[in-house]
Amino acid sequence: MASVLSQTLKDVLQYSKSAFGLFVLTAFIFSSFLFVSQNAQAQLVCRQAFVEQITNDPVEDSDQPSISADGSLIAFQSEVDLTGQNPDNRFQLFLYNTVEKEFTQVTFLTTGVASVPNISADGSLVTFHSQGDINGVPPNGEIQIYLYNVVTGIITPVTNETTGDSREPSINALGTKIAFRSDADINGGNPDNNSEIYQYDINTTVIKQITDTMTDTSSSASMNSDGELIAFRSSADLTGQNPSGFRQIFLYNGNTDSISQITKATTTTTSSTRYAIDGSGSLIAFSSDGNPNGGALPGNQTQVFLFDGSTFSFEQITSSPDQGAFSAAAGQDGSCVVFASRIDITGENPEEEVKSFLYDIPSATFEQVGNPPGRQSNPVASADCTKITFQSRINSVEQVFVATCIDPNAPSTVPTLSEWGLLAMAGALGIVGFMVMRRKKVTV
Repeated sequence: MASVLSQTLKDVLQYSKSAFGLFVLTAFIFSSFLFVSQNAQAQLVCRQAFVEQITNDPVEDSDQPSISADGSLIAFQSEVDLTGQNPDNRFQLFLYNTVEKEFTQVTFLTTGVASVPNISADGSLVTFHSQGDINGVPPNGEIQIYLYNVVTGIITPVTNETTGDSREPSINALGTKIAFRSDADINGGNPDNNSEIYQYDINTTVIKQITDTMTDTSSSASMNSDGELIAFRSSADLTGQNPSGFRQIFLYNGNTDSISQITKATTTTTSSTRYAIDGSGSLIAFSSDGNPNGGALPGNQTQVFLFDGSTFSFEQITSSPDQGAFSAAAGQDGSCVVFASRIDITGENPEEEVKSFLYDIPSATFEQVGNPPGRQSNPVASADCTKITFQSRINSVEQVFVATCIDPNAPSTVPTLSEWGLLAMAGALGIVGFMVMRRKKVTV
């Protein structure tokens, strides 16, 4: 058998030396790679999306959604009595399982509210802020940061200050650190009660103060996967490059304990979100109504930009003198960005309503995330942007939605690389073998 196979391969190689044989082999091999290329391109963008409205109350609001890396769990705040345990319609923290289609009420406040949840990549931890009576403990009147363990059901206080508020918690993908802003005098490092950025280590329970300013405000912290990089916005002159006090994007590096100024706005301000930075820390998404390198934009409309930390360069991904784009959030794997905009980017928004959009970085293409009703905001995505959650204002009430990307040319309906490769090579060998045998008969 081995000798027959060996002789066949020799015949194939001999035949391939002819011009026609070489052409046949090249054509089939090229075609197999062509199919592979088409299959890879089909996976790049979210060409279609199945959009599900997960809250639908005509009176009470649900908003501020956050989603796990695999898109299976969404944390959000709501006034709705979704489980029969919120009869007084107070803002509570809820979880929604996108697989089981089930709600879980996390907080049971009788005073105050629970707000701005942020979930870890694996969905096991959720951080939020509240001035309410968490776990039956009477509030001290100040807004505090809390951490909820989904597995154990335990809520742990991160801050417990008697003066000053702590807000906007953001947890890193690994679930080891929490970044937040506070005007409390935590650890005695903020006696002027200015709004500063802090970081809490979940394992050691140590709180570290990141910024230290006198009169300016720092807020909207977002961390990479390991929590060593924190992107945030501030009007402070933290590096000596912002004497005019414009709101800029900064990056804190925990490895070097240093702060870098990312944007250099000179006529306007920039803004970031809690989900601005990707997992590697090399990509920062933000919106600005001016050039981040200085100068104004046409129409002074807010547009979405990407900052590449490896090249220290900016890419403006939206551009319209009449309409803006905002609320940019990066996917953890760095391949995509979601944002809200009035711009008719794909031709599906001629009314120029505020809709959610996905920008696929490798292919530099845009997709509108369905066309649900209302004014959309705060879109955030799973790690690879295949699930996107956002809020939409319908009849003056905020509702939470989730979109699942459905690619009509997904790999499940297209032969895989191994199948096409085998088919192409089998065809090539068959034809060449046939021609070799025919030539042998003619020779004989």
